[in-house]
Amino acid sequence: MSRFLERVQQTVSEQALFGAGDVLVAGVSGGADSTALAFALAEVAPRLGARLAGLAHLNHQLRDAADADEACCRELAARLGVGFDSRRVDVAAEARARKTSIEDAARTVRYLFLSEVAAARGATRVAVGHTRNDQAETVLLRLARGAGPVGLAAIYPRAGQVIRPLLDVRRGEVEAWLRERGQTWREDESNQDRTIPRNKVRHELLPWLVEAFGAGVVDVLARQAALSRDDAEWFDLVATETADRLVIEDGTIVTLEQGALGALHPAIGRRVVLEALRRGANGRFVGFDHVEAVLALGQTGSGAIDVPGQRVECRQGRLRFEPRTPDPGREGRRRGRPVPESEPEPTAEPIGGSAVSNSTGDCPGADRRQDGGPEVERRVEVEPRAQGGSKCAGSVSLEGHAPKGGRG
Repeated sequence: MSRFLERVQQTVSEQALFGAGDVLVAGVSGGADSTALAFALAEVAPRLGARLAGLAHLNHQLRDAADADEACCRELAARLGVGFDSRRVDVAAEARARKTSIEDAARTVRYLFLSEVAAARGATRVAVGHTRNDQAETVLLRLARGAGPVGLAAIYPRAGQVIRPLLDVRRGEVEAWLRERGQTWREDESNQDRTIPRNKVRHELLPWLVEAFGAGVVDVLARQAALSRDDAEWFDLVATETADRLVIEDGTIVTLEQGALGALHPAIGRRVVLEALRRGANGRFVGFDHVEAVLALGQTGSGAIDVPGQRVECRQGRLRFEPRTPDPGREGRRRGRPVPESEPEPTAEPIGGSAVSNSTGDCPGADRRQDGGPEVERRVEVEPRAQGGSKCAGSVSLEGHAPKGGRG
């Protein structure tokens, strides 16, 4: 077995990503990372008693090359002898409907689709192709935006059914391994768009750090993520236990005693508020600013603010979290200012529709896929980065995490 495959298998074993009896689906897009992921799983999974059941590709309809990417992903699945599922979604339209960025809309739709494929294929794990470089880039992005241990934990090796077997290998190792095997992959030109923050970090900030401090800085940043993940998991454990005592649910209404919250250490208090917000956010992103706004509201002793999916009021010594009903005339107030109505729910059609094709085997059923990392992390998706040519000969590449604005 090559050193590359040994590293992947070691990560799978150490992080308990999958084992005997597990059935895997790999998200693919066209880049080097997911090409390597597909080939690696096809070899490593049987050694550990697992099985790669299929590849899944979401065509974002954002690029002229989107259909060619999809065709190459289908060819790769055929070469590996596994099932193939695809869906075409107008991600730009989804972004408009959701009132969010193309990147966030792509991420949401992509994970919904991959989870549906997993359920339809009877898969227990959904694999995506994030690498150690992706981890380092995410840490830098979180630092730039401001983050504590939860944010700096960045990309998790496993989050629910989503796994990342390539998280301990660098992007350069991925590409070198593919070249050794004579495999090609597809290039996504949107990865060169430096107006996208991640691409700016990838092409400018991280290379500068490597030049200034050496290539080992990538490993240092990845190690920081691992240390922060341990801290975040401990904090979350304590906060969950505390929230179970303090957060009161009555149907769809959540309440939190203002005095009890004020008595907590700030590090725990923030996480208790985050837990309360998550319960009413209905899957929407909840971030640091939302938590701080609720804490500030509690300190004022009165008033109301709107946060993702809900309205929070402070009255009679309690913080009351209530689902928000859109009302163009009286949507609620945030310190005297009208608050825009909540985002629409996801509209991606279920996997049974005509937008999905199964090239190998039937696909009876549906499921949903989630992204890894704590909910307070907004963007853990990573764009494919490859250098291999765009031809489909010999092999194709697939990346289970669509680019920011890009793949398909």
